[in-house]
Amino acid sequence: MQKIEVNSRWKDGWGAKVTVIESDGYRVLFLRDGYAHPCRMTDHRFMREFRYLPDESTESVDTAKEKGLEKVQQLKNILQVAAK
Repeated sequence: MQKIEVNSRWKDGWGAKVTVIESDGYRVLFLRDGYAHPCRMTDHRFMREFRYLPDESTESVDTAKEKGLEKVQQLKNILQVAAK
C-alpha cells in the first residue's frame, strides 16, 4: 500500500489527476488539476478512490524541492541586502 505523501500525484476513476497538499494520517487535503480550491477527504476514502502515479509523483516532488531551494536563496539574498 502506497503512503500518502505531500506533493505526490494520484488519479481518480474518471482520470482526473490531483496533487496532495497535506496529509495528517486521518485526512488528505489535495488539489485537483484545473481547480482553484483544495478538497479534503479521509485517508481511507482517498485510498479507495485514487490510484498512485509514481512517475508523476517523483517529478512533482523534485519540482517542489527545486522551487523551495530557489525561494530559500531569494530570501537569503533579500536578508543580505537588508543587513547592509
